Amino acid sequence: MTLGSMPQEKKKFGNVMIIGLGMIGGSFAKALKDRGLATLYGADRREGELALGVSTGVIDYPAQLTEDYIAKMDVIVLATPVRAMESVLQEIKPFLSVDTLVTDVGSTKGSVVESARRAFGSLPSNFIPSHPIAGAEKSGVLAANPSLFEKHMAIVTPLSGSNPVLLDRLHRIWRAIGADVVSMDVEHHDHVLASSSHLPHLLAYTLVDALANGDRKPGCFQVCRWRF
Repeated sequence: MTLGSMPQEKKKFGNVMIIGLGMIGGSFAKALKDRGLATLYGADRREGELALGVSTGVIDYPAQLTEDYIAKMDVIVLATPVRAMESVLQEIKPFLSVDTLVTDVGSTKGSVVESARRAFGSLPSNFIPSHPIAGAEKSGVLAANPSLFEKHMAIVTPLSGSNPVLLDRLHRIWRAIGADVVSMDVEHHDHVLASSSHLPHLLAYTLVDALANGDRKPGCFQVCRWRF
């Protein structure tokens, strides 16, 4: 069944495609779907995960990275491993509308931004990175949890040329699924995450105090106090 032959009841955030139905991607999809906020499409090279996504109600429809689907999306979320994002962006580039918000859930922003720069030649205004500070010791679409992002932080890292309308849409999406949204630049994000993500929690909290009282922005305390 193609996208064009499906019933298209327009929801608040329209058609949303999740590329990569792991735990984070699946949780994002299910959070939107269970709240009735979007029509959810999923794309994944693992056919088994894609089939499970449909059968368990995580997504509404399976999809492919073809013009029939990509051109009709309002939001595309890259939930693949960071190392795979450049090839995915190259694959969808010919079919993307400038009005389609493209974001990701990767934990490192500098490398994601460079992947987008290489894929597009320059950074498009509709590509706006983000990173939810949430997770669980599980993997795969069967671990999808629609409450995963509630009361957790979602960091949005707008770029210099980001479309303000799409940036607002991204903030609204994260808030709609229960996240607390914080904006910071890419370099600040990666500095804060590198400073704390590999330390035991007690040491991380001590480090946060030092960072919060140093020459970095106070926002680093908000980021590091959350569970990684």
